[in-house]
Amino acid sequence: MKMKTTLTTFLSIKQFSALIAVFLLSGFSVFGQTFTPQYNNNNNATPTGGNSIPFSWNSNGVRGQWLIPANIFVDANGNGAPGGKAIKTIYIYPTSGTFSSPVIYNNMVIKIGQPSITTLSGTWHTAGMQTAVNATTFSITGGMNQWCEIPLTNKINYDPSKPLVLDVAWTSQRTYNLFYVANKSYTNAARNWATPSTASSGSSGASWMGIIGMDLVSLGPNNAGVSALTSPNNFCPGTYAVNVDIANSGTNQLDSVRVHWTLDGVLQKTIKHKTLIDTSGAKNGNTANIFLDSVTFGNAARIIKIWTSFPNGVKDTVNDDDTLEVRLRSAMSGSFTIGGSNPDYLKISDATKDLSTFGVCGPVSFDIRAGTYTERVVLNNVSGASSTNTITFKGAGRGQTIVDYSTGSSTGDMAAWLVEGTDYVKITD
Repeated sequence: MKMKTTLTTFLSIKQFSALIAVFLLSGFSVFGQTFTPQYNNNNNATPTGGNSIPFSWNSNGVRGQWLIPANIFVDANGNGAPGGKAIKTIYIYPTSGTFSSPVIYNNMVIKIGQPSITTLSGTWHTAGMQTAVNATTFSITGGMNQWCEIPLTNKINYDPSKPLVLDVAWTSQRTYNLFYVANKSYTNAARNWATPSTASSGSSGASWMGIIGMDLVSLGPNNAGVSALTSPNNFCPGTYAVNVDIANSGTNQLDSVRVHWTLDGVLQKTIKHKTLIDTSGAKNGNTANIFLDSVTFGNAARIIKIWTSFPNGVKDTVNDDDTLEVRLRSAMSGSFTIGGSNPDYLKISDATKDLSTFGVCGPVSFDIRAGTYTERVVLNNVSGASSTNTITFKGAGRGQTIVDYSTGSSTGDMAAWLVEGTDYVKITD
């Protein structure tokens, strides 16, 4: 990967093995919750094989599609998945590489469709694809050699008698994990893949199928929920329209739904939406974009919570998809201090985390005050960074600002300071 990183008189860093690198980690233990999907497409056998597409492979972002044949998902007893339900969660199974849970993606989009096809040709399949996830940041939790959970913000109706296409695209990971997920060769299966995620077409491979699991839920007749906050994104301080997507996950068309929301815990005016929202699988989709209000944002984060009620004027009987809560603030610009007396950030890693989370909308500089910082610093993709919107870290002078990281145990985690996936970064003095 080409990096436009300028390094002048560098901070004193112990055990600094590489500033710009892609690390392959191995033997990394992850502790956390263990997941078991209701249904899987591997006939309950332990998943094997491995391919990094589409959840890893390239730090610059990936798009991949899997075509999974019909009538292949079974439960723990070998019974086929039923019809008349919706996909709530999907699962993948990493078999090697590094999976440091949670793996956090930037600009994750997941779509699911059920076309009557038996192969993929390299051209992206788009007809009938429905958006299950559209998130600025998105987390996958789990661990190596176990099922990892991918919750869907928008449930997708599932017909087991039809093939399934899973389309996954993302622009970067907050901390890059290169891992390989279980897959196998199977008749009438296929895959497409490309990097970056915006590529107009990809390469294709016949017969290869990702091994996945899924959870299904019953479809309530009247079920609305908040699937995503669509704006604002990557913005400078100012006043912006706040818009959300409301999804119809029920079996009935929706002619009305109430949308409630709070701003920093203060209840705002309820919106009564009265325009038709069709059901999942409809030609025009099953979501409606709704304007909440204009909100002023600055450098302090604001908490927005949105939820729905009374779809079609009746009680919503499926409530696990009703609510969305997000933390928003403007992208970063200007000068900040790290360490010392009354700093903006106590640690360098706190600053890089905000950079990766919120992006930049102008030049940003960090004055790193004299002292020893015992930490590992990782800077991943920063949205908005450019030749104009540069990022500068300035120390207090050679031998005055020290990053001391000496706990790495493998080549993948020995770097005290890692810049990976973003350009226009300068580290000096």
